[in-house]
Amino acid sequence: MDIHQFRPIPTDTSREAMKIRSNILSKMSIEEKAKITFELCEFSREVSKAGIRDRHPEYTERQVQLALIKLILGKELFAKVYPGVEVEV
Repeated sequence: MDIHQFRPIPTDTSREAMKIRSNILSKMSIEEKAKITFELCEFSREVSKAGIRDRHPEYTERQVQLALIKLILGKELFAKVYPGVEVEV
């Protein structure tokens, strides 16, 4: 994402909704915020894996995991870490 394209208020969110969100977040402890962050990361990984499974129904769970790692690392770094491993994302 180009930093110049970042908008503090998403175009599909009203200012009032953002105020409510900010108010809720400001009252949360760092532990609560961290828990939500980890849950969102896990959700994102599961959605990504579901997409990989949808595109490659023949993949084993190991191949799905490797494809997710390739998605996260990028092709170049993946090739260095997993030489000779061929999976599509």
